Amino acid sequence: MQSAADQTVHSVVMEKLYGRNLWEGFEPTREPGVVHGWNGRHRILQRLPPEASPPILIDVGVWKGQSTISLARTLKDAHIDGCVIAVDTFLGSI
Repeated sequence: MQSAADQTVHSVVMEKLYGRNLWEGFEPTREPGVVHGWNGRHRILQRLPPEASPPILIDVGVWKGQSTISLARTLKDAHIDGCVIAVDTFLGSI
C-alpha cells in the first residue's frame, strides 16, 4: 500500500469504493475517436470552483461520457489532483 503522501485523490477514492484500482490493466477495445454527448463540451465544464480541494467531481447522467471526459481533461490540464465519479442509472433507455 502507498504511503499517504504518495496517494492521489483517484487512488484514495478507488480504494474506498472498490478496494482496488478497477482500471489497472485496462486496454480500450476500440480506436479513440469522437465521444458523443449532450452539451458535454460546454465551457462551464472547464471552470472549477477554487475552493474545491481536493476536487472530487460527480457527473450525474453521463450517457456516453462526453461531459465526464471534459471534466477529467479540465483537471488534467490544470495539473489538479482530483477525480471524476460518473453516475448513470440508464433508466432513460430501453
